[in-house]
Amino acid sequence: SHTLAPVASLTELLLRQRISDGVVLASLEVDSVLEELNYEREQINELRSVQRARRDRAIGSTNVAVFAAGTGLAVAGGILTLTNTTRDAGDAINLAAGGISTLFSLRGFRRIRGGKRPGWVLPSMLAPFLGVTGDQRNQYPEEIWSYLNSVSPSEESKHTRREQLLEHWKSSKRLDRTDSPEAQRRVVLLTTTNAADKKLNIELLNERAAMLADVSDQVAQIKR
Repeated sequence: SHTLAPVASLTELLLRQRISDGVVLASLEVDSVLEELNYEREQINELRSVQRARRDRAIGSTNVAVFAAGTGLAVAGGILTLTNTTRDAGDAINLAAGGISTLFSLRGFRRIRGGKRPGWVLPSMLAPFLGVTGDQRNQYPEEIWSYLNSVSPSEESKHTRREQLLEHWKSSKRLDRTDSPEAQRRVVLLTTTNAADKKLNIELLNERAAMLADVSDQVAQIKR
């Protein structure tokens, strides 16, 4: 018995070391995924700031132009309508003022949608969740992906953690429950890596950032 005790103690020590190494490795993988999720959220926030600044500049310059053109023509039209002989001309000028204001507004809208977009490449951490790519290992290590695709033993739900997230996104209208072409286009924009895509507007960026936050919260629970 005395000769077997050191062997048993060594086996126990090796087992503890393996468990400790596994826990540390899993913790590092969780940190790595969280950093990648946070990085994509930071990129989304930066892109959102660029679009907001462009929108504010376009709206500001358009409002000034509309005010200047509308005020000047309105004054001229008002003066002309004071007499019977020039009333028709005054009405025409007032009508033109409204048309010019509309043209300026449309020009401002085009400036918001147009312009040069940042050319950087975005991460796509939502792609595996939405079934866009068949290989999730580039974004989520096997242990973390298995965790997300497993059922929580502390909950009554029979759905996996990933399925619960998808259902939450659908119930909050971030995803469409149908498989329509419009729904598919939305998924493409929520997972695109092309920051220069002009269809990637502020509303979609807001939704994408919120969904990434949901994934971060779920992944962070692994440590708890």
